[in-house]
Amino acid sequence: MATYRIYFFGVEEIIGRHDFEADNSPTAVHMAQALFDVCSDTCRSFDLWQGSKHISVPRLLRSLSFAELSAASQERVIQTEEQIAQSEWLVAKSRRLLEYLETNSVRRPAAQ
Repeated sequence: MATYRIYFFGVEEIIGRHDFEADNSPTAVHMAQALFDVCSDTCRSFDLWQGSKHISVPRLLRSLSFAELSAASQERVIQTEEQIAQSEWLVAKSRRLLEYLETNSVRRPAAQ
């Protein structure tokens, strides 16, 4: 498991930053896309890093839907969304994020 950092960008500045864990870089990219999507009413773009290494996100990469993520990745995405919403960053005010969190009991994977 590795730690990745997502930076959320507004028009001219960073409006959020958060660390999350993923099994590998391709999984981290899909998780970052899910996190960006849920905050897309506030964010214009995002960057993904693993330590000092920038993780390239291909523009033509098909985003996985939340349901297509593994149960473990879904749970980490939900936990990260909750942490982002509790942060001091501007991205925490995303209406779309807060609406998603209201329905997270529906989205949360079934216990194994």
